[in-house]
Amino acid sequence: MIMKRFFQKKKIKMPIVTTCSNAYVIPQTLGTDFGCGEQKFIHGVHTNSTERPSHFFHNRQSGPLINFPLREEYLKQNLEKDVTKKKGTWLYAGGLFEHFGHFLSESIHRLWKYDSSEFNGVVFSCKPNVENVEHLPSYILEVLSLFNISQDSVFLAKELVCFEELVVPEQGTVLNGVPHDWYVEHLEKIQKKVPKSDSLAYEKVWISRENFLAAGRVLGADYFIDLLEEDGYNVFRPEEYSLKEQLSIILSAKKIIWEEGSSMHLLDLIGNLNSCNLILARRPHHKAFEKLLKAKCRSSYAFFDVQCLPDFRRDDDLLFSAVSLFSNGADFFNLLKETNFYSQLQEKFNEDRFSSFEKSDVLQFLHLASNEIRNSDKFSSFLETYLTTRHV
Repeated sequence: MIMKRFFQKKKIKMPIVTTCSNAYVIPQTLGTDFGCGEQKFIHGVHTNSTERPSHFFHNRQSGPLINFPLREEYLKQNLEKDVTKKKGTWLYAGGLFEHFGHFLSESIHRLWKYDSSEFNGVVFSCKPNVENVEHLPSYILEVLSLFNISQDSVFLAKELVCFEELVVPEQGTVLNGVPHDWYVEHLEKIQKKVPKSDSLAYEKVWISRENFLAAGRVLGADYFIDLLEEDGYNVFRPEEYSLKEQLSIILSAKKIIWEEGSSMHLLDLIGNLNSCNLILARRPHHKAFEKLLKAKCRSSYAFFDVQCLPDFRRDDDLLFSAVSLFSNGADFFNLLKETNFYSQLQEKFNEDRFSSFEKSDVLQFLHLASNEIRNSDKFSSFLETYLTTRHV
């Protein structure tokens, strides 16, 4: 096993890359890994060496996520079987998380090392029920193309696989973390590949979650969108555009207001933003996006003064997430003016008009939930909290 460190122009921490012979990639398994808790992770790289570098496993802010007893049990059951062997030199890309936000925040941060002249391809650790490469969501294939990785050069390890030579780079960043300086430099090269389009060049942008009310949003946000559209803002719904179009719009803007959500993980593909940014948080204690944004742009602000209503999930899955209320809508209005995101300084906050937008969202959310939720206690808890909060 050969450990290499690559020279960087700056005197900063250099990325770690390990080259292994006859290395095994352990897949994700049903009921473990992503989405099932930090004690369930077993996937990663296994060699005959006694060394177990942390970058052989999936890392988050807390460090490597790995359950060694579960992993050893898996290896004991599968190493004796006829294991698939792949010849050539392959790049280990880590675990594949198909959710849009988590794919960008957890599954791309080893791809910086890819060079088609050096590798036969890249390998992702997957669950056994993952579709073939050509059936992956289109945004995954778009992201891979930005790293010059073709569909044909991707291998999905759905079972234990042995690679003749496997190159294992460390992650350039982790979920909710701050990227390494050397990784930011690489991302700056990636963003230069995003095609510019004059027709998609908006100076001021509000990134909206209006199509995802059931998945969580600050109720009444459309009141501010109405005001800001009159002030020259374009409402941008990322899901209506290709990934490269989304990046083009974000990179061209001078002022961006984000409704906190998965779209903010587009920042995981960007090295630097030449814009002023403001986050409207929907979870008062979730500071991760604020930290990520500060690392990527010249000025940023965040508004956290919101209150989550009771969690309103469907009984058998995570369709419905908690929606939030502004503690005081006027405070957000004033922040927009104080930070120069809203130029109509003489405009006054209209409490009655804001309230009508908020109530409309409440009714729409309840309508969406009524088609899925059968637990009357959830409705009662939601309505009681809302009415009490608004002193109704």
